[in-house]
Amino acid sequence: MNHFRNMLRQPIHPTLLLALAIILCAQPALAQPRPCHDPARFTLDEDEATDRTTGLIWKRCSAGLEWLGETDGCGGEIAVANPQSAAELAHKAGPSWRLPTADELIGLVARGCGEPAIDTKVFPDVPLDPGGEGSLYWTITDAGMLDMTITIDFRDGSYDMHSRGLNYYVRLVRTPQR
Repeated sequence: MNHFRNMLRQPIHPTLLLALAIILCAQPALAQPRPCHDPARFTLDEDEATDRTTGLIWKRCSAGLEWLGETDGCGGEIAVANPQSAAELAHKAGPSWRLPTADELIGLVARGCGEPAIDTKVFPDVPLDPGGEGSLYWTITDAGMLDMTITIDFRDGSYDMHSRGLNYYVRLVRTPQR
């Protein structure tokens, strides 16, 4: 018990404070309800969905899957990757595709949908892990400590930070050319 009390007396590392601030600042954005399907929000063009709110263009299928059409959605084998191999997947998809920031990816969360917490008419491929690991997707947002990166869990719309050595899903985004 004394060891724990001594730990509490130690100063908090600045990167830990930054990570906590990022997480706390994101809370209000998470609390805003978003409908499960808003047909006015996205313009759909085959395997791409343009968000009319942000202007971002999203791949409708997670990395590794291909668009099979409106009736069949996404098919193939979904890729799992660490952030480095996720960046390679983005590069293979084309020069303008990239991993999203935490703010960009969390903008796709639709909390009132149940599981998955995303518009499945636009993004029909979000896997739900029955083992309890969730449906974690990488972002490029550094957590500010211990070589960790922010992930978004589309099972319930939560976010967390994970080690870059782990493998999770990837959803690619691009900014439109001006």
